[in-house]
Amino acid sequence: SNKSGMISYAEFCLILQVDPSPQVQKLFSMYDYNSSDLIDASEVLIALANFTGAGKEDKMKFAFLMFDEAGNGMITKSELIKILKANHMARLDAEVARKAETIMAQTSHKEGDGLISFDEFVIVSKKFPNILFPSHDSSKR
Repeated sequence: SNKSGMISYAEFCLILQVDPSPQVQKLFSMYDYNSSDLIDASEVLIALANFTGAGKEDKMKFAFLMFDEAGNGMITKSELIKILKANHMARLDAEVARKAETIMAQTSHKEGDGLISFDEFVIVSKKFPNILFPSHDSSKR
């Protein structure tokens, strides 16, 4: 409601159209990395998109566009880290940073500008399919 991109637990429940409950609170807490009682709405949208019937290419484009904050067709390492956190529901910064380094190394190009284009994003997702979009298939558990 304040256009910050951050949402409270109450707003989270409204968005999901659910009543507050311990289970929903636990889900919210998974994204409240710094225990601020606020979460990044774009991270939640990316994570939820993984559970839709959309194709992988549509999910990639959605994730890329959500985090291309400058709107210049490129994402930075910090924006990539946000995508990884959202997709992996990861709390361990070291794990996310390691994955980001792997991706950045695979997309290093002559400019060395630390930016990833959508085409590079697609190439890396094909090389490392579970880094960007982990499997959420419950039948494999």
